[in-house]
Amino acid sequence: MGTLMDADVADQILDRPLSSFAPAPATLAGYKRVYVADATYPGIVLDPENSVDGILVRDVTADEVDQLNAFEGHEYDTHIVIVDVADGEQIEARVFVPAQSMTLTNKPWFLEEWQGTEKLEFLNGMARGELV
Repeated sequence: MGTLMDADVADQILDRPLSSFAPAPATLAGYKRVYVADATYPGIVLDPENSVDGILVRDVTADEVDQLNAFEGHEYDTHIVIVDVADGEQIEARVFVPAQSMTLTNKPWFLEEWQGTEKLEFLNGMARGELV
């Protein structure tokens, strides 16, 4: 399974540290991250000239997959993709891609910037049961 998720967000969703999933840096070629309209969080979209850096997580249980599916909701579809892992291996991974009904912007989204400017707002929204 692939993820672009912040460790604190993952802890909230999965009830265990992201580090317990044996994370490995990975790159998904042919996609880019952009902001979802009127939100602080991203979606990934096809873009043959770009790639998305993230992490590959392993040993995700069926219950945890259900938790991730519930968190992402009907606005995201699951796609099976090939990612390049930092050790040179290519591996099949599952990623969430926005459904066609979701409105996206063209504004690039970067995890490190989000962590510095919008993460607290997002976590506070999660605590209230809403995504902002």
